[in-house]
Amino acid sequence: MVVLHRLHSFAYLGPIADGVIAVVAGFAVILVVTGGYLWWPRGTPRRRVWWRDLHAVTGFLAGGGLLFLALIDLVGGSTCAAGRTKRASARPPSSGRTGRSRRCRCATG
Repeated sequence: MVVLHRLHSFAYLGPIADGVIAVVAGFAVILVVTGGYLWWPRGTPRRRVWWRDLHAVTGFLAGGGLLFLALIDLVGGSTCAAGRTKRASARPPSSGRTGRSRRCRCATG
């Protein structure tokens, strides 16, 4: 569990990976917005309606999920990082009670 927690908090990868993920999340938002623009109905020929609608519905569902995850990363990721920094600076020196590390509330909910 410690390894999984450190992977999800980018302890192994560092701040560079966090920045790369933020850039990718920004491009994901652009992808969903441009996909929505291209999907918007206009006067198109009525050929292959079933395949077009299947593609549109699948894209709408996948785009909604992708947009949700990207916005959570862009908004929640920076908030979580700021909260961790603030909590770390406000924390009193360790008393050495048990030596257990504290869990990040952002990663565990």
